[in-house]
Amino acid sequence: MPFLQPKFLSYLIRQARDSSAAVVVPRTAKGLQPLAGVYRRGFAAVAERALRARQNKVALAFAEIKTRIVEPEELEKNGFSEELFRNLNTQLEWVEAQQKLSAR
Repeated sequence: MPFLQPKFLSYLIRQARDSSAAVVVPRTAKGLQPLAGVYRRGFAAVAERALRARQNKVALAFAEIKTRIVEPEELEKNGFSEELFRNLNTQLEWVEAQQKLSAR
């Protein structure tokens, strides 16, 4: 996630501090973005149980605990685009990201 910004991470941490949720995670049109989430230590036990049950999608464990989802409208309202969550999975995506970052 090369486009993730410190400003966004600070925003997520503030949301976590203002909430009693065990997880604060953004959602985009493509779904939840758990790699960009903030997790309290208590979530470790939930995640471990899920993994032992061979439930490898972390987002499935969110149903077991209090989760604060930052919806797309909130992201946009606070000046964050979905580009923050862009993953790089191919050589072409890597090259495109390098070009975009060098143009900044």
